[in-house]
Amino acid sequence: MSDGSDLRKIDPEAAPLSANLGVLGMTGLTAWVGLTKIINPKPGGTLVVTAAAGAVGTAAAQIGKLRGYRVVGVAGGPEKSRHLLEDLGLDAAVDHKAPDFAEQLAHAVPDGIDTVYESVGASMFGALLPHLNLKAQFAVGGVMSQITRTQAFEGPDRLPDLLRAVLYKNLTIRGFSVPDHFDSYPAFLADLAPAVAEGKLHYAEHIVEGLENIPTSFPEMFQGRIMGKMIAKIS
Repeated sequence: MSDGSDLRKIDPEAAPLSANLGVLGMTGLTAWVGLTKIINPKPGGTLVVTAAAGAVGTAAAQIGKLRGYRVVGVAGGPEKSRHLLEDLGLDAAVDHKAPDFAEQLAHAVPDGIDTVYESVGASMFGALLPHLNLKAQFAVGGVMSQITRTQAFEGPDRLPDLLRAVLYKNLTIRGFSVPDHFDSYPAFLADLAPAVAEGKLHYAEHIVEGLENIPTSFPEMFQGRIMGKMIAKIS
């Protein structure tokens, strides 16, 4: 039950109503909290955003650009890479599905990696690890590659490599749950709502028409097929 005191009033003149389900809602808040409250990125450093064509990733990448970081987006497929470069204006894009992914990543981060906004999980970490700079920071906002797993991750054990890097590179790795930061909504909106209104922060929406199509569309979010925020429209 709610008496209304915990509700947020939406201004329909500030942005389309659907934006409040995505870039100005919990999706955008998740990106903003990770780069504002959880870690403190180095100004002018290189920020790598995994799942950068997703709803949270596009917000995180563009927040990085607005704050003057060099931003490298990692996504799957040439169309997503094009979107990151041409539509969002990132400094570099890397296709993790390409056979030369490791070479693309090395080329994209010639000065190493200072900050990572991580949304994928273990499958991406091994490639990033060799490029991490001293005192690199990780904000872990999601682990999409493992979200449906109920057992231990299958694959090579990279935990010893991680622990060695944490020690000798003095890494900071912090995870977070965005509901713990709902009290940051006013500061988040004050920071990002003007950028959305002025067209400085772009966002994509994937609209699913009809309640009956939700069960078949929902799994696509976990298969890398969607760019931006998936929204169900119920007439």
